[in-house]
Amino acid sequence: MHRPAGGDDSAEGCLECGTCLADLRSIVGPIQQCEQGHLQCSGCFALLGGAEALCPSCQQPIGNIRNRLAENLRDLAQLTAQPAFLAAAGSVRGQTDTLQAAARARAAAGDLQRDA
Repeated sequence: MHRPAGGDDSAEGCLECGTCLADLRSIVGPIQQCEQGHLQCSGCFALLGGAEALCPSCQQPIGNIRNRLAENLRDLAQLTAQPAFLAAAGSVRGQTDTLQAAARARAAAGDLQRDA
């Protein structure tokens, strides 16, 4: 069984760049993998020489294979790390709608106080 570079068998430990050992949950951009499944962050992928470079773990060509599962896990981790009101809004559009609704509610409350 392959062990992640950091020696951590947990799901979190499996999301490490095989070169710089960065936690892939905190990076942006594509996550590449070689044919053996060793992960590379986009920065290391570029520094190593891209698809033609050899994987530092297995010495096989890295190729141009994106790991969509790792990217989805990263995106989920980043989403759940956001403050609750941003995660609930779900998007910039949702955030804008939420802020506009709050402003309307404050304005309505102010109108009610003036009428009283």
